[in-house]
Amino acid sequence: MYEGTHEPIITKKLFDRCQEVMRQRGKHKEKQTKKFVLRT
Repeated sequence: MYEGTHEPIITKKLFDRCQEVMRQRGKHKEKQTKKFVLRT
C-alpha cells in the first residue's frame, strides 16, 4: 500500500461528520422475534 501526498478535498472533521450521518441514516435490521415455519 502506498500513502499518497495529495491535498485532501475535504477536511477529516467533515469526513467523520458525514460518516456519522450516513451511519445514523442506514438501514436498521430488527431482530426477528417470531418463528415462521416456511422461512429460510
